[in-house]
Amino acid sequence: MCWYSWTVQVDSLERLSRHAFTRVVPTHGTISPTLEPSDMRQRLQALVTRLRHDLTDE
Repeated sequence: MCWYSWTVQVDSLERLSRHAFTRVVPTHGTISPTLEPSDMRQRLQALVTRLRHDLTDE
């Protein structure tokens, strides 16, 4: 759910992809599987690409 701006949220995800991490532990929802930082970055960058594509289709 996005209450403010999808563009700002996707920009934030893109900035997050610059960091090395192995899992996401949200304050709600399911904890992500533990992955190698390179795998996590690749998945996050793929998500950003899909979301940017979806935003241009609106």
